[in-house]
Amino acid sequence: MRLTNSEGQIIGCYSPDVPSAFRVCAWLGFTNLSTGHLIYSVEPFEALPGCGTAPPTVNSFLTDSTDSVLAHETFEAISDPDLNAWGNLSTAALFGAEIADICEEVTISSISSGFFSTPSLVVNGHKYKSQLIYSNHYHACAGAP
Repeated sequence: MRLTNSEGQIIGCYSPDVPSAFRVCAWLGFTNLSTGHLIYSVEPFEALPGCGTAPPTVNSFLTDSTDSVLAHETFEAISDPDLNAWGNLSTAALFGAEIADICEEVTISSISSGFFSTPSLVVNGHKYKSQLIYSNHYHACAGAP
């Protein structure tokens, strides 16, 4: 993917194997088609340092990392489908952060290891390792409705 600056000039290529050009693990977008409004997410780099879940895994590194990144983008697609509905404006540190961005668990160990520290959750008797999502009900990051 080509990276451009605000003037549209090409400034490099986005590539997870080139750390200086690495920007995001996944993203959300939307477009209007002749058949209607399409909301989509792309998760191409979930099992890489900077995107994946920290060990130990409960399924496999790829599965746990995919669960976490997909959950992040799914909840943001629901709460901010057109990227203009919801963003935290309460503090400079969280300015513009969406519902899942607020709860990304970045700890000292995950910063040094390059992986996110995510909790293990049990849903219908099956374990998953996925980041928490902000809950209006609890006014905190939560792993349940």
